Amino acid sequence: MKQHYKLTLIELLVVIAIIAILASILLPALSQARDRAHAIACTNNMKQIGQATQMYVNESDDYLPYGNKPSGVPLTRWQLQIFDLKNNKSQQRILLCPKDLYRVKNSTTYSQFVDGLFSYGFNRLLQLNQTKVTSLRRPSETILYCETAKISSSGVPGAGYYGLYHWYTENWWAAYPRHNSACNTTWLDGHVSAVRARGNNYKRLYTDETALGNPWLANCKWGRNP
Repeated sequence: MKQHYKLTLIELLVVIAIIAILASILLPALSQARDRAHAIACTNNMKQIGQATQMYVNESDDYLPYGNKPSGVPLTRWQLQIFDLKNNKSQQRILLCPKDLYRVKNSTTYSQFVDGLFSYGFNRLLQLNQTKVTSLRRPSETILYCETAKISSSGVPGAGYYGLYHWYTENWWAAYPRHNSACNTTWLDGHVSAVRARGNNYKRLYTDETALGNPWLANCKWGRNP
């Protein structure tokens, strides 16, 4: 007859301690892997937004989507100019960063996408009036889209919006870093890069010329060609 070995209390505690040590080693690695996957998915989203914008530009005499409508043209927000959001759910998902948890959970209807309740914002300096791509001399250094959020005591912290202001203020929608203090950015030439301010301070995205800067800095990345 076989005898069943029973762990002593000390042996059981040793096993529990080993499991706890392994968990402490593996869980941060799994978390980092998940964060990297989210950043890659966000980058892919922003590349697709850039590609859709380029298709619009090609069909619109080199003009970017408009914010202030041209004379005689019905007002339609930029996301509706480049995507068929009413009939294409997959295009709706392109507008949601997986790290923008509030929007991922709550932006589920067509009307919410029409209202701009998603993760990425269009550079307002380029959007205010119809901008012709060929008028901008530094496309690889000109901001087209960024991850956005409204930084304020009211509203939902970190929830994205379709607008992107070219200066930082707590009352407006601004560039927002969701990926280890980095903000994914689509540039006018179509490439996407993660932009990080010194000190990992999101406010400095607007004050560091090495980050996004603002129109009043010499190295402007918002569309003012010096």
